Amino acid sequence: MMPRVRLKLSGGSLFCPTINNLVITFAFVSFFRTKLLQTDISDFPFDRHECRMAFTNAISQEKSVNLTLVGQPTLPEQEHSEFAVLSIEGKRCHHRVVLAKRWKHLIFRASVAWRTSLHLFTVLLPTVAVVLLSLLVFWLPPESERKITLIGASLLTSLLLLYRVDNIVSRSSSVPKIVKVLGGGVLMNALIAATTVLSTNMARSAPSCALPAFLVKSSEFVAHRLPCPCPAGRSGIGDDEEGVQNKSYNNAVAREWYTAARALDRVLGLVFAAAYVALCL
Repeated sequence: MMPRVRLKLSGGSLFCPTINNLVITFAFVSFFRTKLLQTDISDFPFDRHECRMAFTNAISQEKSVNLTLVGQPTLPEQEHSEFAVLSIEGKRCHHRVVLAKRWKHLIFRASVAWRTSLHLFTVLLPTVAVVLLSLLVFWLPPESERKITLIGASLLTSLLLLYRVDNIVSRSSSVPKIVKVLGGGVLMNALIAATTVLSTNMARSAPSCALPAFLVKSSEFVAHRLPCPCPAGRSGIGDDEEGVQNKSYNNAVAREWYTAARALDRVLGLVFAAAYVALCL
């Protein structure tokens, strides 16, 4: 429940209650030139934010415009607001125009906070889960059938989260950090999906041509000597380990391509993990 705003006109009073998405609706808008709620939610999904309201009587200068706060609203649509107003500060200034006319320009800054921590469970934690899910793709063996499923679920979830966040931060004057993370996550998930298809084809349907010698040596070093949570000879989570171990690569060229696919997954896993860290900083 948020405080109401009363606009005192020369002919009476006008109540302007705030609604869920922090928009203030003004009746008789012909009396005013309004610039509503430049809201700064750049620190979303954290709890406190700032918003700014400004209006003037420049159009109808004979009207006297003041603003006072009144008690808590009783409108049903405001009882479920996601925000609570902590404080409102006002500043009054006068502007001059041609013919020496002056009009009032009122600016109000409101500090608001989330009423509950629901947004942490509907936005923040799912975002962390999407990041971990997309990185989990590189932990699975190259020939795993579950890699495409994981990255597809991660991409779909990140798109749904962007839709959820848009309803909250669409009026923000600056781009929140979590929007940058989710937007970058959608792009990286698309790239991960493309590289997953590539590495899976390298492991399952190896070309007949041999890899250059320097690529073979580099792949063997990355795949066998660098530390990894899923070392050689073991499958990733949930895969049929016996089936992976029994998979034979009698052809030397096929073994080289399989090793290259494993090395590619490890390198890309490190690259995308670093990219996510850079987005969050």
